[in-house]
Amino acid sequence: MDPRVSSFVVRWQQPHDTMLSYFFPRIDLGIDLGTANTLIFVRGKGVLLNEPSIVTFDHVQRDIIAVGSESRAMMGKVHPELSTIRPIRDGVIADFDMTAGMLKRFINTVVGAHKVPRNVVISLPNGVTDVEKRAVCAAIAETHARKVFLLSQPIAAAIGAGLDVKESAGQKLNAVF
Repeated sequence: MDPRVSSFVVRWQQPHDTMLSYFFPRIDLGIDLGTANTLIFVRGKGVLLNEPSIVTFDHVQRDIIAVGSESRAMMGKVHPELSTIRPIRDGVIADFDMTAGMLKRFINTVVGAHKVPRNVVISLPNGVTDVEKRAVCAAIAETHARKVFLLSQPIAAAIGAGLDVKESAGQKLNAVF
């Protein structure tokens, strides 16, 4: 592994042990927004949320009723005024209002209602448009996060595989399914 990348990973995972961080914990999140599942990683604690990317909402009030595994349990058993959808289809955000609501619910589940995430790194699907990027940033900004960083999933996968993403040399990855 490249020493620059490994030092970044080590710094990312080290918790802060100051008195101020006891009362106001520094919460840094890494979010993998996937078609099937959404994962949220909290620095110092690991992956705290691995939920399906499913939303149940009310047509009349345009209000989100349930997200994640609770919404999966409701699939096919809901009232006619309720719909269960997957807001991310084929690697593209199909309904960004529902995606934004789902993200807010997931972040509040992990962080808590009265705590604020400081830095959020979110991995988005490759075919996301600028409008969808801005919508996701706005949704995360509504959780009062101080900084939001967007990362495309191929770059996140390359960093996870230990490749140097700053190097201009070619690399070949074989995905075996």
